[in-house]
Amino acid sequence: MTRGGKRPGAGRKPAPVNEKKVTLSVRISPESRRRLAEISKREGKSAGRMLEEYIAEVWKNLQDGEN
Repeated sequence: MTRGGKRPGAGRKPAPVNEKKVTLSVRISPESRRRLAEISKREGKSAGRMLEEYIAEVWKNLQDGEN
């Protein structure tokens, strides 16, 4: 009788390459943290999602030749 252990196909499936995430650690003021939390709560999005959208917007503006 087996007692468990590693089983084929068990565990979490790997995320697709375009959905993988990395950790970013930054230091911001308590006021900025409070504001980001409030904004993300109102928008119904995570702080990470909010930052990703902001970065995408700034990047697009840079690509379009805007400052």
